[in-house]
Amino acid sequence: MAERKLREAVLTEQPDLCPDLDRKLRRELGMNTRLSSTKVAKVWERCRNDPEFYIFGGFVRTFDEKDRRNPRKEFPRKKYLYRMLDHIHSTETGDVCAISKSRQLTMSWLLGGYASWEARFHDHARVMYQSKKAEDAGAFIYQDSFLHSRIGFIERALPIFMRSQNLKGKIGKLIYDNGSSITAMPQGADMARSYAASLYLFDEAAFQKDFADTYKAVLPMAKGDPSMAESGGRIIMLTSAKGGSDYATIVEETKDFKYHEEAKAA
Repeated sequence: MAERKLREAVLTEQPDLCPDLDRKLRRELGMNTRLSSTKVAKVWERCRNDPEFYIFGGFVRTFDEKDRRNPRKEFPRKKYLYRMLDHIHSTETGDVCAISKSRQLTMSWLLGGYASWEARFHDHARVMYQSKKAEDAGAFIYQDSFLHSRIGFIERALPIFMRSQNLKGKIGKLIYDNGSSITAMPQGADMARSYAASLYLFDEAAFQKDFADTYKAVLPMAKGDPSMAESGGRIIMLTSAKGGSDYATIVEETKDFKYHEEAKAA
């Protein structure tokens, strides 16, 4: 029982993590006074219908380990991030979106915000996140507490009226009360083919060993059953550049992609 308590946590009505940002958001939403259920429902519905509003509208927050004075921040409203979100969200069921990037562009945070949106606003969604190392994938989703991972932090830092009730965090996994989940996977085709998902996220795909095999394993599941509407999932691949990688070969030689673009800070 003691070990279980250490390895699992439930997000409940904990105090605001970012009170200044919460007050700013409520002013922008015209919710300075009483939080009526009608207003909250309208905000929730707008977030559900518009991931751009959810991520850039002041709900999703990030942390910056290098900023000792003000580590908790609003999601940056930069043009290239809006463009990348449009590419990601426009990827339809069965399609692939590949994004090459430089470091320090907040792209991993963008993936985290979008994963949160997919899971919390869509019942029984399954989001799979694969990175080179199991510990990297786990730290991205949930590790020890909601404050020690990116998506866990995104959920914890939401204003109270937007938090998912009874969200559970385990090492490498978030479980939502609407039946959705976000799960970490280490690199490898065997891990990828073990799950069907509505959204596959591959971070630093160019640095994953035998990524060609992983891609081949996931693609048929993403394509789904042609006879069933909305069957299958979407694949989002994000990576820094690495010449001669499986990822580079896939991008150059296949025509599976809905989008392929290089993310630039412009």
